[in-house]
Amino acid sequence: MYIDSDKSIALNSAITDGYAAYFFWVNGDRKSTCMPTKKKSASCNGTNEFSFSDPTLSSNPQGYVWLHLQPDGLEYPTTPPANCLSLKCNSTIASCGIDDFSCVTSSQTGSSGFCFKGYACGLPLQLF
Repeated sequence: MYIDSDKSIALNSAITDGYAAYFFWVNGDRKSTCMPTKKKSASCNGTNEFSFSDPTLSSNPQGYVWLHLQPDGLEYPTTPPANCLSLKCNSTIASCGIDDFSCVTSSQTGSSGFCFKGYACGLPLQLF
């Protein structure tokens, strides 16, 4: 799966139901050897912190466009840990990219909330 930043921005502008950010789950799981409280190292530094079951993502280039300073789950650990990946689109600015997030997070309502819209795996991302 390749995430094209221009298409992500177009997708972002097509979603207009009042949330501050929208997420789509994508393939990638934090490696057990790179879970918090582990610190960044040569083997846990950025995108190599994750394993991919989708064969199109198993080697570089992965096709993911990461948000600035992401992934940050080892620098800013959360409970539960940010061990999954999602495509995050901010509704107020033209910004879409991959972010690490807790796998058990659910949507939060309100204008500062966020919404998990679905998932994408092995196919071009589309809005239905």
